[in-house]
Order: sequence, then C-alpha cells, then structure tokens
Amino acid sequence: MKTLGRKALRLLGGAIVLGGVACAELPEQPVLHLSDLKAATMQVAFIYEADVVVPSDRLGGRVEVTFLGAPTDCYTFASDVRATVAGYEMTRDPGEWTRESCGATSFRFQLSQAPELSGRGPSQDVVELSDGQDVFRATLQDLLVNHGPSRLEVRLPSSPLEAGETLVYDWKPGTDLFGDAPDASHATFTLLEKGSQLTRFQHTERPLTSDLKFEVPLPASLRTGEVVGHLDAASRIPVLSCEGPAACEAPARFRRAFPATVSAP
Repeated sequence: MKTLGRKALRLLGGAIVLGGVACAELPEQPVLHLSDLKAATMQVAFIYEADVVVPSDRLGGRVEVTFLGAPTDCYTFASDVRATVAGYEMTRDPGEWTRESCGATSFRFQLSQAPELSGRGPSQDVVELSDGQDVFRATLQDLLVNHGPSRLEVRLPSSPLEAGETLVYDWKPGTDLFGDAPDASHATFTLLEKGSQLTRFQHTERPLTSDLKFEVPLPASLRTGEVVGHLDAASRIPVLSCEGPAACEAPARFRRAFPATVSAP
C-alpha cells in the first residue's frame, strides 16, 4: 500500500507540474482602459463577406473596431468600455483565445441589426468608445452602407458568364478613396475550377480608376463550364474627424464567392 501510495503521489506531482507548464504557456490577456490606447490607431473597418454556402444579404456587412499599435496584441477591454456607432450599441467580441495564440477584443455591429439603414442618403456616421473617463470618437463618411463592387445580375442558382464579354462592376459608395492609398486599394476577380483551387482566370486593378468602375474583360478563349467566382476588393472610407486616439483609419474590405457558368461567345 505504501508503494502504491508513493507511486500515486509521484503521478499526481507530475500531473501538477505538467499542468503548471501548460498554464504557463497560456497567453496573458491584459485588461486595457481607453487611457492605455491613446498612442494607438483606432481602426474602424467595414467588412463584407459572403460565400457560396452562406450567401450574404444586402445588409450583410459589419463594422468592426480594433486598435493598431496597442501595448500588446493580446488584450481585452475593461468591463466599463462601451462602443456605439451612429447611436447603435456595438457588441463586444472577445476574439480567439487558445494555448497558441490570443486575439484582441473588438467591437462589432452587423448592418442586418438595423434594416432601417437601407436606402438612406449620404451620412456622417460617428463611432464612439467611452469608459466613464475617456472618450474616443471618429466621424466617417458613409460608414453604414455596403462598400464594394456590384453589378446587376440575374438571380439564378449559377451566374451566367459569357466568354469574351466585359463585366462592369460599380463601386459604391462613390465617397470611398482609392488613388491616395494604392497599396490598400484594389479589386480582384478570380474564376476557379469547380471543386478545386486551380485558377482558370484572374484580373486585378490596383487601384481602381477614378470613375469607380471595375471592368473585367473575360477572354474569348476562356474555357466553358462550371466555375466558382471570387471578388476580393478593398478601399478606404474618409475619416472626417478623430478625437482621443493618436489616429483613426477606416479600411473597407469586400469578399464574395459565387457559383457561375461560363458559356461560349
């Protein structure tokens, strides 16, 4: 019994040591107030994502607030920090947290939460963070509308494309910025083989032209058949004012996948 007892104690001790090592490897996640982020850049991003399996609706985009240049890449906001956009409450997202990595907390707002935003005219939208002591505030031009390329398409299970035609996408809204930040502004159209990642065709424009039109010339020799189309685009939203943090920026990112069928000209 004594021998078994000693073995059990050794096993228990080993488990405690291993547990301690595992716990020591967990990334720390400091709690930050707004005062800790005054030297950082507040990033107010508009993100639209839709894929073949889960298509997005007209109001499928979201606004996401994060900070670049924070004291650490892995942090959470203090419990009294709250965020609003145009008066709407934003939801706190804790970010991914695993033994290997830790993502910073963000604030998010889905446009689908406010369908009354659809169809409104030009607007100056205010994003505000506060914690009872400090206030961060950014005013942005036309933030709460979907940003990205669009074109009139027949609503079918598979978008019809014709080899040799030129697809014309209009970028909306027209207030977005491109030419002054070519590295952060682009539009890419890609056709992949259905069921694989082999590229059948790709066209990129960086940055977009001043008329905010993304023209995609499909070659006449493009092989016909079923494909999966991908649109990947980015622009910048004008920041009209920024109070509190060292700087504010507002990137817009658009990603959409859709089934398509290429026919002969």
